[in-house]
Amino acid sequence: MPIAVVGGGVTGLFTALVLQQRGYQVTVFDTTTRPHSADYGLCLSPAAQLTPLLCGLVDFTQALLTAGLSQSETLFFDADSIDGNTEESSSGLITPLQIRSSMLLGLLRSSLQPQTIIPDVVLQGVHQQRGRIELEFAGRRGWQGELLIAADGLHSRTLDLLEVERPLIDLGQRFWRALADDGSVLRGGVFHRYGSHDTLRLTAFDVGPDPCGCEQTHWCLFVASPAVRRSERLESVTQRSFPPGALQGLPESIVQMIQLTDPSSITTGRIMDAEPLDQLVYGNVALFGDAAHPMAPTQARGVSSGFEDAVVLADSLDRHRHDLEAALGDFQQRRLPVVKQQQRLSRQEQEVA
Repeated sequence: MPIAVVGGGVTGLFTALVLQQRGYQVTVFDTTTRPHSADYGLCLSPAAQLTPLLCGLVDFTQALLTAGLSQSETLFFDADSIDGNTEESSSGLITPLQIRSSMLLGLLRSSLQPQTIIPDVVLQGVHQQRGRIELEFAGRRGWQGELLIAADGLHSRTLDLLEVERPLIDLGQRFWRALADDGSVLRGGVFHRYGSHDTLRLTAFDVGPDPCGCEQTHWCLFVASPAVRRSERLESVTQRSFPPGALQGLPESIVQMIQLTDPSSITTGRIMDAEPLDQLVYGNVALFGDAAHPMAPTQARGVSSGFEDAVVLADSLDRHRHDLEAALGDFQQRRLPVVKQQQRLSRQEQEVA
């Protein structure tokens, strides 16, 4: 069964890896050969949730656990001062795995079969007829097969081509994130600072050395900010200066680390989600990750939810190997209520914030 994945980010590459491990023929189409964004840290699911998702991916799993911050060694720093006591996690089952985004993408790329990824292509058309799909790309490149997986992110080109209405919703918060060249402030640990109503103000954690050996710390700052109109969003997203009071009350060592971060490496944007879709399957097209169910980062479920999409679809294809329509129906029936609930919970926590 020829399967196309549109989107070469974490969700798209993990999907391709899972399907290849099950014996399916997969091609990933990506818009670029360059990194998708500035490097930053990612929180993956706790070990208890990751384990079933990684079943069968032995080499990748070992590399992932080696590259990420060890579950059992993670330290949670005191909520008021990182110079105070540290509390060691008593169980890896409740501790997310921290890893830099470039490392995770590199592990995924190296685990795929050669020539799986076709870079520098822009999707221009999706045509379905009698259970077949034809994709049209710029430059007269095309593809024909049986199944398309859209994992092309928050601003999904595939959704536009399918004419699926899924307006994004501004949740009234802005974020700034970057990797700071500092390996001493939070060595081997994580730090979370909450404000009133359990609002997450800052998350930071050690991501280890970069390829040049420089120890780095990921930090992400959240600040309440009135929702902006669509016409204002482009200018808003490029603004890198913090509003007054954004760093107030944070430990001095954290403030200094943020202030010394190279401004050109800082990315910023709005916290966005969308109302849950009524379906995840459109003909022979399945929607994955942020293309299907963007959600607020309050539960750190974005990456792992995309992983779950991949594993559930692979299971459904295995169950109905000779009936793609039944497989896609099974996938939608199993995933749709789950992702709707995840979106609702994430939104509720963001609204409390």
